[in-house]
Amino acid sequence: MSSAEESGLDYVNTRSRKKSKTMDSQTQETLEIESSDEYDLPNDPKTKKTPRKSLLQDPDHSQLFDKLMKLEHGYAEFKTWKDQDNCFQQILAMLKDSEQAQAYWDVAVDKARKDKEILEAQVQNLTFDNETLTNTIIQKDGVIEFLQAQREVSVCSHAATTHKPKTKEIEDPEKFTGKKDSHGKINPPFDQWKMQVEAKLSTDIHLFDTEQRKILYVGGRTDGDAYNYIWPRLADQEFSTAQEIIQALAVVYDDPHKKQKARQELSKLYQGDWSFFKYHAEFARVTRLIKLPEEDLKYELVSKLNKEYAMAVIGDADLTSDQLVKKLHLVDKTIQATQALKPRGGNSSTNPRAQLGPTQSNTVATTDTSRRFPNQRTAEEKSVLIQEKLCIKCCKPGHIIPNCPEPKSLPFPGHLKAKIPVILSRPPQVNNVAAEPENQPGNA
Repeated sequence: MSSAEESGLDYVNTRSRKKSKTMDSQTQETLEIESSDEYDLPNDPKTKKTPRKSLLQDPDHSQLFDKLMKLEHGYAEFKTWKDQDNCFQQILAMLKDSEQAQAYWDVAVDKARKDKEILEAQVQNLTFDNETLTNTIIQKDGVIEFLQAQREVSVCSHAATTHKPKTKEIEDPEKFTGKKDSHGKINPPFDQWKMQVEAKLSTDIHLFDTEQRKILYVGGRTDGDAYNYIWPRLADQEFSTAQEIIQALAVVYDDPHKKQKARQELSKLYQGDWSFFKYHAEFARVTRLIKLPEEDLKYELVSKLNKEYAMAVIGDADLTSDQLVKKLHLVDKTIQATQALKPRGGNSSTNPRAQLGPTQSNTVATTDTSRRFPNQRTAEEKSVLIQEKLCIKCCKPGHIIPNCPEPKSLPFPGHLKAKIPVILSRPPQVNNVAAEPENQPGNA
């Protein structure tokens, strides 16, 4: 072995022993020189191949490196190896590869440095552009502020010359007092007052540009007991919105049983001598809370008409409830016009209804009307079906009208007709559903 080889081996051996004491995972990664994915090395001009990213990618280099790292007695231990010559050749090859890798890494570093300079120049350009745009924005903001100031001056001067007072589009609703009339009803009704107040606030919104004005307005549309109820909270400014005042009044004056009462009112409601306009207004008020199905709504609408109006819609079972209402309004206009042409006074014997009292007249009108639609139930048939716990529409058990699968009413069962009591006279019809009739004839 030559002296050069011995000195080279001593250098490698000494270096490996020093490194073995301080080497850790970070040193291992340093030895395995990995090329960056961003900078691909050019091919070797001699071999036309891309150099290895790590010297230890070669299995022979890796094995030799591991053996050298395990040397504890230096060159003396190395001389005991049988493949010394082969190891020297591998060491020289490793050194040669290291020189080539260093050359190519120098190229990569130069490229990275140039790219860095280019990026720094771009950053400087962008910074300059950003400062230029920022200055432009500041100038534009100044122009905008100046124009807005000029516009406000122009608007104020124009308003001073052409100012018009704000007008009301909806009249103020009646003040809500919560007091009951002689019939035991609150007048005006809370629901009606609430709707009118909310409509006022939403329509005349230009009059209530702040929530405080809305609160003062709603409080000002109360009086009596209702005002006394909310006054302490108004004085302490506990209401933050106008809707809170309405909700507070609803706790006291809104009827929780209004749907049940509406059904009771509907059962007592008949047209009698009313015009259809007046009858339908009351009918719509009552049924608004009940939300009847279409067929039931048509049935209730027609079954409570007097004979003169009921005859006008016979055979119109296919019409919808809205179409029936339109037709009955036309009929109502015709009847009212005909009655207006009749001379007042004269012999009352020609008018059989004039010989009867109001209650008797209503009873005759509704007793003679029989059925308006096919298989329409009478009040007596309804009573029997309810007692037998049967559906009023199909006369079958297990469900009620809203859940009935039949599209139309079926004929009344014959075996139930014997249970219908003989009615000598029908209860009088009630025009004012709030007031009970004084003299009501009983059933036989």
